[in-house]
Amino acid sequence: MVGHFQEFEDEYLEMMYECYEEDPMAHVRTGELAEKLSVSPASVTEMLRRLASKELVIYTPYKGAKLTETGLEHGQRMKR
Repeated sequence: MVGHFQEFEDEYLEMMYECYEEDPMAHVRTGELAEKLSVSPASVTEMLRRLASKELVIYTPYKGAKLTETGLEHGQRMKR
């Protein structure tokens, strides 16, 4: 997948990776991502569901999301 959505996905994965670096065991909350990315919580939820469908994150409603191994690798590449 290339283009507009891929750029957003990369941005989310990079931000989630930064949160992972701060606390590897924590779930990244929707509100936290929304604030850091300057988007609405609803947009974050939609993107997390999309990333979960691609097995890049594990999304748990009302709890947040964590990167999968594949998501971690991708987020790390985006941060470089």
